[in-house]
Amino acid sequence: MSIKEQLKEYGVDEVLKAIGLIKSSNFLKGGNARGWIITFDWFLKPSNFVKVLEGNYSDKADYKSKLTNKQNLQGVYKSVDNKDLEAMLENKRKNKEV
Repeated sequence: MSIKEQLKEYGVDEVLKAIGLIKSSNFLKGGNARGWIITFDWFLKPSNFVKVLEGNYSDKADYKSKLTNKQNLQGVYKSVDNKDLEAMLENKRKNKEV
């Protein structure tokens, strides 16, 4: 599934929430037995995206605070390296606000 399809199905806020939840997951950032780190392609697979969004990979102590801390999610959004993705998400958000 492409990022455009994820945005269409889940909306900007849910995609941003999932990105924020990646930051709260030591497992997805390599803190696992194999040292595996999430890739963008893995994240976009529908079943994986849903698992991330549901918090299945979140460090359990931080999960609830990450979901409710909108400022933190905005900070995560600003740290995304993929400038094209960032611009697309920002444009989608602006279109929603109008």
